[in-house]
Amino acid sequence: MLYIVYGSQSALVRSRIKKICQEEVGELDEMNYVRFSYPENSIFEVLDEASYVPLGYDKKVIVYSDFSLLGKVDKKTKESDQYKALLSYLKSPNEQTTLVFSLYEDKIDDKNEIVSLIKDNGTVISRPLPNEIEWKELVARFIKEKAGGASIDRDALIELANRTYCDVDLMRNSAKKLALYTNHITHQDVVLMVERPLEENVFQIFNALLDGKNGVALRIYRDLRVKGVEPVSLVTTLSNQLRTFSMVHYLTKNNYSIKGISEELGINEIRAKILSRQVYNMKENAIKRAFDELYNLDYQIKSGQVDRFYAFELFLANFKVR
Repeated sequence: MLYIVYGSQSALVRSRIKKICQEEVGELDEMNYVRFSYPENSIFEVLDEASYVPLGYDKKVIVYSDFSLLGKVDKKTKESDQYKALLSYLKSPNEQTTLVFSLYEDKIDDKNEIVSLIKDNGTVISRPLPNEIEWKELVARFIKEKAGGASIDRDALIELANRTYCDVDLMRNSAKKLALYTNHITHQDVVLMVERPLEENVFQIFNALLDGKNGVALRIYRDLRVKGVEPVSLVTTLSNQLRTFSMVHYLTKNNYSIKGISEELGINEIRAKILSRQVYNMKENAIKRAFDELYNLDYQIKSGQVDRFYAFELFLANFKVR
């Protein structure tokens, strides 16, 4: 059997692969399960292992992780002996071996010969990011089943979901840490124990700027500065936020729904809703001006022309939406 499992969240991909392995061979051991990683292990190594008959088992599973050749492949690679050998194997795979390819990306290339052959002879599974509701359900289920029997208040669950959105490893680690800290998790516990991701902090700064609350943006930044966050990383993340807002600005004015914006830009619906509400707060010429100012600020900081802390504070203080 042949599989491709892909998605940007490695934890989601790994959990799906684990389920496949258990379905195929049951309990895993060193005789019925082999793991390789691309490009550390060559395609020849994988095909050599795939050709062996499993000892003491009817089947075995081989996982070839981070296999980037499921995306765009250049002409030189296609002409290599390894690539040709893999195509030959995929046309006639060993029936006693389940070969699973994984890729930690949102997309694979449907026109890729490897992908086409696996679609014809096996199964392709996408593990997309969960939406807002699915993510909260996943967090609640993990707290209930895996976090030592701890209970969690509704507002605490929402806060934990927001602070760890679509980062499975971060969510699991944070939930376990909270469960060790207390048997009953409150909103204050989450605020105390779980750091808000940098992108989320910058989103709060950007929202404050769009609302004309420059002082609030400055306070959030100064809290981040105390934690050692560098202005140059904030400039980069803020530029990304502005770019997303610019696209929301365009889509909203072209009558896209909140769900349509969310799907088009790959952002959660709550974020899409917040940004779409603020579209009319900022003029198009102000968006362009902000891009120029961030570009110049980035250059000046990296070239040492300005004091990075003072210059970023000055940018926040002088930010205008008109």
